[in-house]
Amino acid sequence: MLARFRSTVRRRTLAPTLVLATLACPALAQDAVLEAARDGGTGLAPPPPPAVEIVPNTPPPKEHDQDALAVLDEAEKAIDELESFRATLALSATQWSRDFADQGEVSVVARRSPEDREQWQIRLTGELMPERSRDRISIDAFFDGQRMRWVDPGEERIGARILPVRMRTTYFDTPIRLRDRLFTSGKSIEEIRSSTRVYLDERQTIDGVECEVVVGEPGDGGFRFELFVGVEDHLPRRYVHRIDMTQMGVRGTSVADYKELEPGVRVSDAAFVIPVPDGWFEEQFPRPVTPGVPVPGNTTEDGTPEGDGDGAMAAEADGTVSGGDDSDENQARINAGGANNQGADPNTSVLTATPGDGSTSPTVASTNRPTTQRPRTGPAPTGEIEIAPDFALRDKDAQIVRLSELAGQRVVIVFWGSWNPWARSLLGELRPALEDAENTRLLVLGVRERSEAAAREQFDRQTGPGTLLLGAERVAADYKVDAVPTVVVLDENGRVLLRHVGFAASESPVERIRAVLGISGG
Repeated sequence: MLARFRSTVRRRTLAPTLVLATLACPALAQDAVLEAARDGGTGLAPPPPPAVEIVPNTPPPKEHDQDALAVLDEAEKAIDELESFRATLALSATQWSRDFADQGEVSVVARRSPEDREQWQIRLTGELMPERSRDRISIDAFFDGQRMRWVDPGEERIGARILPVRMRTTYFDTPIRLRDRLFTSGKSIEEIRSSTRVYLDERQTIDGVECEVVVGEPGDGGFRFELFVGVEDHLPRRYVHRIDMTQMGVRGTSVADYKELEPGVRVSDAAFVIPVPDGWFEEQFPRPVTPGVPVPGNTTEDGTPEGDGDGAMAAEADGTVSGGDDSDENQARINAGGANNQGADPNTSVLTATPGDGSTSPTVASTNRPTTQRPRTGPAPTGEIEIAPDFALRDKDAQIVRLSELAGQRVVIVFWGSWNPWARSLLGELRPALEDAENTRLLVLGVRERSEAAAREQFDRQTGPGTLLLGAERVAADYKVDAVPTVVVLDENGRVLLRHVGFAASESPVERIRAVLGISGG
């Protein structure tokens, strides 16, 4: 009890003493506060610790050997002056990087584009094992500036598409990686120049050519780039990427060799022709423009595609799907004058050819390829309007829904994906708008769904009419669908009344769809 009393008196009487001490001597006051804090506290907070100077995390200064930079300068100059070449690109990898690098050999034929010297025309052919794969594939691809054509043996098709796009199929993605590894892309030289340390290593001979060896080492360590440049012609002969992060269990090397490099050879137009074998089909995205043959309801007054984000379908390397606004791809289509929304040859059905979006997986089954078309039973209301191809898909009850069996009804087909926000928004407006539509059937064709259960759940969240049919990738290809959402409206005889691609809330196509169907009201 006595000890508690003394402690109380000390706390009550110490504070005035500290005030006086602060006035007389600030240094003594600070010592008193610290002593009081150690001796039971006074209610006064101790002074803040001294400020710590924060030094910015500046990168270490670059160590660039001038002789090494001169070799890179000569290489860039030699590439800039090069007009054409042939070579065999040999790709190999060791240890860890074996799973993350393409392996094999491809023949390369390249020349400057006659229309634009800044662009290269490149043909890649050969067999290799793609990264993250254990199966060898045959590669045949042609790049012409921003357009690529490729052979897909799995689907028996020739594809063509404007770059860049978000697509990750094997026969599309692998040639793009190969193109980017060529010295024409400048990527190897850029990686070395951006390194913290750049220097020359001992000369080596590659494929009978004496080469300077330029080494680049990033400041974070663990990586090393090596470029082997011919002493005489200054053209790259080998590019090596080494990674050594032993503490993380990561170590490996990937190598790209130019074998039998022939600079300046004559390359004819025939070198870039990819023939279409019998029984194969050919597709292009955006589709070629044929003046005067627009598909009804696809474009705005200035000829550009409607919608601000049509969310083109995109398949990832593992077969999963990403969706949303493919802005780069969308812009490429707009730059092409809205070609993806224009009709093709008037003698060829807009809908019966078999292009898809270029992202169809080579493993997609072809059980839904239509073999017949629904017959016309009357004249087309406005000129020549195409007949929709037939298809058969199963609904949630495993019942087959066949388009040809819906003759006599108007049909609204929506190519849809639960992964695509624009498709979800369009369907959310369209289903209630068709509630009072007589003799009309709404078919919602799901494409590239990760999970059927998740797709059905997303579909059931919205109210209104409609039948969800999944696994419609092949049907989408037959209907030339290169973007989701796409709406196709058919009359009672299966004739196409309207085709609309994309969705923008500010320019919703729902009222136009209702008008085509003769549904009054807002």
